[in-house]
Amino acid sequence: MSVSKQLTAIIKKKLALPAKTGIFHDIRKKHRIPLKNIILSFCFTAILGYKSLLRFDGASRTHAVRKLFAPRKDHWEMVVSDSTMQRVARWLPESEAEGFLKSNYGSFQSQGEIKIKLAPNGKPRRIGVMDGSCMGGHYVCALAIVGEHITYPWVIKSCAGRGHELTTAKAIIKALPDGADKRPCDLLLYDFLA
Repeated sequence: MSVSKQLTAIIKKKLALPAKTGIFHDIRKKHRIPLKNIILSFCFTAILGYKSLLRFDGASRTHAVRKLFAPRKDHWEMVVSDSTMQRVARWLPESEAEGFLKSNYGSFQSQGEIKIKLAPNGKPRRIGVMDGSCMGGHYVCALAIVGEHITYPWVIKSCAGRGHELTTAKAIIKALPDGADKRPCDLLLYDFLA
């Protein structure tokens, strides 16, 4: 089985990402691109390793990436542009985005993808890394679970701007469940320690 077919099977069957995009409500009155495709584009940007929306913009014009999406009837040349992704990201409710991210956590956990050994004979642990960043004009703070084969965002919250990451990070930490067994990570690191 080719890599693209394996990736498609994981995305559509194991993770069921297309079905889970139904959590988002589309507030647009006129839309040429289905919201599902825009949400999946954010996912594929991370899954395929593109570090900017502009890079994914170029990739979304290629046959390999377009094949991951259902074929468009109008045969449009690309899946979605970086400017459309940036525009939509401004009005997507954080609560819906958080629900979508957390809906995939169980799949990664059951496959053992979100644990890593810090020492050769050590116990596998769920490592969380907190970091602030700016992407596509959006200042965000994220708590990501770093596994052996995958880095998975658990929570992404918007920041007022540069310098506000610490306040947002504190809010994310305070919102974590109290019980150690309910928390998404066993050990929490900050970007300068990671």
